[in-house]
Amino acid sequence: MSDQTTGHDATQRDHAAVVRRYVEEGYNEKDPAVLRETMTDDVVAHGLLGVDGPVEGLDAYAEYAGELLGAFPDVRGELHETFVSGDRVAARWTLAGTHEGPMFGVEPTGESIAVEGVALFRIADGKITEKRYRQDDLGLFEQLGLVEDPTG
Repeated sequence: MSDQTTGHDATQRDHAAVVRRYVEEGYNEKDPAVLRETMTDDVVAHGLLGVDGPVEGLDAYAEYAGELLGAFPDVRGELHETFVSGDRVAARWTLAGTHEGPMFGVEPTGESIAVEGVALFRIADGKITEKRYRQDDLGLFEQLGLVEDPTG
């Protein structure tokens, strides 16, 4: 029996690789060129921290990413699991870093954070064309000392 990969399996691996490169090289290695290379010009991102509504377009997302990287210059993303179905990649992740710069109107706190979340990516022509994020925003705000733990 040969060890062959079907076209479908190869495409799914390619989709997961785009997401992994986006996180590992774009954010972890702080390479804005990779962020641009892994997304379409008309990318739409939903559920971004500190943003009310979607961020539309590559330039707008690059501006958002620049602010995030400025606020958390040591930011690291870790993908724990990825699942691929058709043109979608679902990922469970953790984002960690130290709040050392202003972020969306919040002055630096110097606090370290680790936030878990999930994301759903849609891939078209080998690039991310849509992203939907859900993360523990309240937990992040608690870690930054911006809100108190309501449980006590």
